Amino acid sequence: MGGGWRCRWSIEILIASLATFSLLALRLASAAPIPQSAPDAVSAFSVNTERLWDHTVSRRLEGDAWATAGRYHAAHVLMLPLHAAFSQHYESGEREFTDHVERFFAHRSEVQFVPATELSWLQYLYLISEFLVLAASHGHPELVPDGLPAQMRSWVDELWRVRPAWHWTRGPFDGMGERVRWKLASSRPGVGELSYPGVILDSEIFLLAIAADLRNYGRLVGSPLAGDPLLDTIAAVALDVYRQRVVWHPGGGWTFQPGLWRDHPNYRHACRVRKEPGLRACILPDIAEDASHSHRSPLWLRSLAGGSPAGSPERHYYQALARGLEEQFFGRVLEPPSSEFDGWRMRNFMDGRNGIYRWEYPSLGPDQGYGAYELSGTLLHGWWAFLPGERARRLYRDLATRFPLPEEQLLIYAGPARRMPSTGVLRDGMAELLCRLAAELPRSAYGGL
Repeated sequence: MGGGWRCRWSIEILIASLATFSLLALRLASAAPIPQSAPDAVSAFSVNTERLWDHTVSRRLEGDAWATAGRYHAAHVLMLPLHAAFSQHYESGEREFTDHVERFFAHRSEVQFVPATELSWLQYLYLISEFLVLAASHGHPELVPDGLPAQMRSWVDELWRVRPAWHWTRGPFDGMGERVRWKLASSRPGVGELSYPGVILDSEIFLLAIAADLRNYGRLVGSPLAGDPLLDTIAAVALDVYRQRVVWHPGGGWTFQPGLWRDHPNYRHACRVRKEPGLRACILPDIAEDASHSHRSPLWLRSLAGGSPAGSPERHYYQALARGLEEQFFGRVLEPPSSEFDGWRMRNFMDGRNGIYRWEYPSLGPDQGYGAYELSGTLLHGWWAFLPGERARRLYRDLATRFPLPEEQLLIYAGPARRMPSTGVLRDGMAELLCRLAAELPRSAYGGL
């Protein structure tokens, strides 16, 4: 996904050489790092799947994933295994996650919210809030360390009301809550004004989802979190965010705050389809958000639905959003295998556009960016499996049979960021495991989607 890692290379041929070497390494590693299963042997916890788990998930959980900026990526790839461990009653996996969470809680003093690390901490704390809900909803509330729910609520309060919340064009707000309310109250920018200072950020939605998880957990175990005034307030703001920023499209499907990212540096080349030196910017006034970051949306909606009272209009609303997102993803974003390319790909933007994203982003270097389909790597993280319906399960069942990946698919999934740690999932078997687990994810979950 490209966030946070900065690589500077002064000689362009070094970039090309490293990219070529990295692709070769990906190809060799994908060929056979671990015994592969036959296509018809795809199941959540077959012998081969357990071997993949031990080689990937277990090794990651043994480490202190929260201790470095790598917590952002670790939380991405551990989310689906967390859900699979509980939904498939994989006791070994449940125990590993419990041990990891207990060790994290023992080191909770290491959590420090500063602008440079805030997003990575929120991504990781979302993994923890999901652990709370999954443990409680599967009849194992005793796995939750004493004091962890209260600590999570304290962090939510700190971020929502107390911790200064930065902004691009003005001084910091008194917490994310004030910043989100300011964005919702602001009219759309006029001619000549920047649009992106008004966008709702993924860090803000992570906080909304974590608060929803705490409400859900409170109802499941009968704790005061179920009626906590702070969490109720955040839930009301979350509803306002989606009602204001979702734009439905004729025939079904929707996009989130289209056009507000249009003049941000990451989006200024979205109308270009070919990489070439000296590429000039051009603005698409209604460009939708990129498909890579949007892969968190299915689970965010589950959290928001689960945090709403059963049978309430709020829960029905989030369920409708989940169904609309499923239509948008399969109707406009996902590209099935064809005679042109025998693999699954995503278009780069949620409206179906496929132009360049993050041109000359610091970690990518000069005259480089994510070209057509080169955000497809996040497809292998498996979060799209949290969409309702059967199509997502069928997608991942097919994806799971395609390992080891041929070179042309590795090239697309690795994208221009082949040197970055996030491509490690292609090297160590994690991508295959995630596709296997996604294929067997139950249709129903605590959010009722």
